Amino acid sequence: TVLLEAKNGLVKLSSTNLETGIVCFFGGIIKEEGRFAVPAKIFSDYIANLPTEKVEILGKNDLLTISSGSFKAEIKTLPPDEFPLMPKVKSEAIFSLSGAVFKKVLAKIIFAATPDDSRPEISGICLDVKGDEIKGVATDGYRLAEGVLETTQKANTEGIFIVPLRAAQEIFRIISGDEEEVKVFISEGQIKLAFKDPTILSSEIEIVSKLVDGNYPAYQEIIPKNFKARAFLDKKELINVIKAVSLFSKKETSEINVLVGAKKGELVFLSESSLVGKNTSSVKCKIEGESLEISFNYHYLLEGLGALEGDGVELAFSGKGGPLIIKEEGDGSYLYIAMPLESGA
Repeated sequence: TVLLEAKNGLVKLSSTNLETGIVCFFGGIIKEEGRFAVPAKIFSDYIANLPTEKVEILGKNDLLTISSGSFKAEIKTLPPDEFPLMPKVKSEAIFSLSGAVFKKVLAKIIFAATPDDSRPEISGICLDVKGDEIKGVATDGYRLAEGVLETTQKANTEGIFIVPLRAAQEIFRIISGDEEEVKVFISEGQIKLAFKDPTILSSEIEIVSKLVDGNYPAYQEIIPKNFKARAFLDKKELINVIKAVSLFSKKETSEINVLVGAKKGELVFLSESSLVGKNTSSVKCKIEGESLEISFNYHYLLEGLGALEGDGVELAFSGKGGPLIIKEEGDGSYLYIAMPLESGA
């Protein structure tokens, strides 16, 4: 349901699923104040298909009439008093950042989280706020992604806050990346984002969500500090090799083996399936450290590599049973961790 309100020269649209609420304010010519509730899907789908930017809306009795050019529709309304109250976050903005930064970091981490109602604390997106440094973190227990959020306003509080995955996905969908400033408010178990839509005159959009009540895993302890071997190589070449080798992996495990130090100046990948055959391929790289053989789910490797922007990749191996760190060579603002499969332990 969408609640449509016209008052004081502003049009206000509100919608909520009781966990996440979205409010949009924008200017309009208001001839008469009022409020109406309408089914969200038919309202949004119809508005999206109108031929012109100018729309006239008239509410009377139990009908909302929407006209634009030669298009005209009447939508049956719902009782506005039955629309759930939108939660209010009472606080000052704890930090601000550009829409481009928020969008980019969310894109790099959100895929590593998986909906899990039995473990909601790890199925959300973690915001680790520590003064000058704010990190976004996501994990499903098999891989972890961490990105640094560069702020335009230093955080005035510290803490770890967990945003529900569905709310984070909605935030990612709505934020275009063109917003000059996104203000973030956190108070009493809730988070609010407020920003202006650069494509709509006199607009203000607010996204409010409950925070997950629980303790996020001590993810810093998962990040290895010492490494047995490192490899430096070209991202595109690495992706191509993994894709080729993956064609011969077992469907049940998506397992491929990585051999470090088996061949001088090359990283070797191999996979084998009784149904298909086997494949051994390698990619040129600079290698430091010990010789290792480790097994990984190739999907996790490709997803981590897909989040990187640059051409140079560093793979840091912590050992046979330890996690692998994937990051851009010379860039400490983002890292991705993939856990090995048991057969590689």
